[in-house]
Amino acid sequence: MIQIKRYVANPLVLILVITAGGLVLAGSFWGRYRTTLQQQPIFALSAENVLLTEVPPWLPASTHQRIVSAVSGSGSSLLDPSLVKDVAATLQQEPWIDQVVEVRKTPAQLLVQVRYGKPLLLELPERQVALINPRGEAVAATDFPPDVANAALRIAARDLIRSPVQFGEPWPDRRVVLAAELAKRLHPWQEQSGLAGIYGHYLVNSTLEPPVNSPPTSLDRPIEFRLWTVGRNEIIWGSPVGLELPGEASAAEKIAGLTQFIRLHGPIDQGSDLPAARGNVLDLRSGTLVVVRNAKQASEFVGSYR
Repeated sequence: MIQIKRYVANPLVLILVITAGGLVLAGSFWGRYRTTLQQQPIFALSAENVLLTEVPPWLPASTHQRIVSAVSGSGSSLLDPSLVKDVAATLQQEPWIDQVVEVRKTPAQLLVQVRYGKPLLLELPERQVALINPRGEAVAATDFPPDVANAALRIAARDLIRSPVQFGEPWPDRRVVLAAELAKRLHPWQEQSGLAGIYGHYLVNSTLEPPVNSPPTSLDRPIEFRLWTVGRNEIIWGSPVGLELPGEASAAEKIAGLTQFIRLHGPIDQGSDLPAARGNVLDLRSGTLVVVRNAKQASEFVGSYR
């Protein structure tokens, strides 16, 4: 009993107990006060206090309003501790946003900085085309500016699966969806390198067994991508992003190799080491862009180069 009294009577212990109690009371008070503040209209999240990166000219003008409405329609408060995390999660579901750069809140505004994706042009048989978004989902061409197709990166594949196709749903051919993922990595370098499109084909020497009840054109076989340029030169990219074969460079290493070539030589079609004016094949699978001598272009390609 004497030891307990000495312990309780210790000034340091009393200070710690009082401090801890004060913190608990202060935390409880602030929690109740913050809840009260969050309910005040002045801190309510609305379309008027969301500052979002301006939409580029290649997207419908309604995109900005739609994204802002999705962010502000939750009825949240600017004082909500989870607001930044929740908004970032909402933005990552948006098909036209490639990257959420920053979400930052102040007592008066929510600042949102993003990088937008670009529409892709999918080549169909009989010289038809379709627009898809960076997720490989079909979109209505009537919603976009008339000249958007002229600058869009193209995707082509032989024996392309065309049905069932529904707006807002991934294209049923997996080569299209995987090519769209690759296009997101290539877009920042499209103009500098002179890229015009991505051609995807199944590797014919694959030893993998097809899934049960799958049609021949949708076999789960390895895919190889080739890039083609405005001047009709080709680059062997190799496997889809994240599905590289053993010994193959990663997507980041390939992009680094492509940018290094551009810094040294400019657009692909202007490379001084190209054997011919057009029809050349270069290989990027090692992470370094090199000319392949006496190589043939992708024989499977049946679309039209632009």
